[in-house]
Order: sequence, then structure tokens, then C-alpha cells
Amino acid sequence: MLFFTPDDLAILTNHNKAAVLDAVERFLAGDEATCTCRECRLDIAAITLNRVPPRYLASEEHARSHGRTVADADPDLVRRVVGEAAAIVARRPHHD
Repeated sequence: MLFFTPDDLAILTNHNKAAVLDAVERFLAGDEATCTCRECRLDIAAITLNRVPPRYLASEEHARSHGRTVADADPDLVRRVVGEAAAIVARRPHHD
């Protein structure tokens, strides 16, 4: 028996994903020494997302309707982890 449909799974979102992607873009824009190819950008984002606590929601409206606010990840934590992830990727990039 299948409890979740593909549509159900698409609705579940990590609220911190946008903050992480924004932080990666800002980091790369300000650091000319870091490779900005697609593979490196995605690796930095993936490492950061794996290290920043996720905030999964079925919908933001649902959280608000129950009187809860969605706590974003600490911006200082996200910036620090992006820097660490960029250093990891620089040491072992997945491109030629």
C-alpha cells in the first residue's frame, strides 16, 4: 500500500533550502578564488544542506494556521558552513 504519492512528496519542502542557496550565491559572488562551475556550486550547496538543520514543512500556511512560525536557520551558522563546504570542495573538486 502506497501512503505518499509523488505529488505529496513534492509538497514537502526544506524551508532552509532557499536560505542556503542564497548564502552559497552570496559567498561565490564575493570569493573569486572558489570555482563557480555547476558541479562545485551544487557540491557546496549539498554539503551545506546536509550540515544545516532542515526545516521541513508540508506548507507554510499550515504552520501559520496552527500558530507556529517557521524558524530559519541561524544566518551565521549558514555562512560558516558554506565557507567550510567551499573549502572541502576546493580540496577535492569533482570536475577535471
